[in-house]
Amino acid sequence: MKNRLLTPVLTALLALVAFIAPASAVPPTREELTRTYNAGVAAFQKEDFATAERQFRKILQHVPQHPQSRKYLIDIERKRSAEANIPPLQKELSKLIVPEIRVDEVTLEDFVALVSMKVKELTEGKTVPNFVFRPSTPEMTDRLVTLTLTSIPASELIRQAGQITGTKFTYEKFAIVVTSAKTSAVDPETAAALDAAAKISGE
Repeated sequence: MKNRLLTPVLTALLALVAFIAPASAVPPTREELTRTYNAGVAAFQKEDFATAERQFRKILQHVPQHPQSRKYLIDIERKRSAEANIPPLQKELSKLIVPEIRVDEVTLEDFVALVSMKVKELTEGKTVPNFVFRPSTPEMTDRLVTLTLTSIPASELIRQAGQITGTKFTYEKFAIVVTSAKTSAVDPETAAALDAAAKISGE
């Protein structure tokens, strides 16, 4: 008796599944896949990696060996890994767009002061980069900068100044350290240790 009562229910459920399954199993058209792919590329270019990843994975659900989507997913993972190692200040300045800057033969010391002021204005005082010269000598601070740029990330502005003046900008926890491009920034503790080692070897 129970089996007879269940049979109509099971029949109705099977009919419902048969009705739904074909609709959900219909593969997307070539045009739909192209739109999905293009949406993924656009998101990737905007560095919206979460959205880009979703779009490319949708492609791979239907075309598992799609080479371009696979390559983009690899690039997304690489960029995420690289971003994880970028200092917070550098990451912030890479997203901060300076509308315009025009300087003609200003000293590097004055230039970084100007950049610091620009960043302060654009962030409404929330971020004020602190530049530290190592060593703080006229040979370093008086190097000349000439630049005319518009709509440029603050980090790229700093990088270009480094190229012009032959200096290197290293993002540390509390400051951006400016050194000669031929040398690397050495923290005080390391410098002291090197001095001690030099004295011992000279004895």
